[in-house]
Amino acid sequence: MEIDFSSLEETMDRMGIKLIILGIPLIKMIVIAAFLYGVNQMFMVIYY
Repeated sequence: MEIDFSSLEETMDRMGIKLIILGIPLIKMIVIAAFLYGVNQMFMVIYY
């Protein structure tokens, strides 16, 4: 059983790039959600 490291690395690179491309919108959504949650909490403190 011989492993071709060059093709393995290529696959890992492609997977990594895909994960990064998919991950960026997810990170943005989490940051925006956290920001909105924080703003919401601040308004709660101001109003009550």
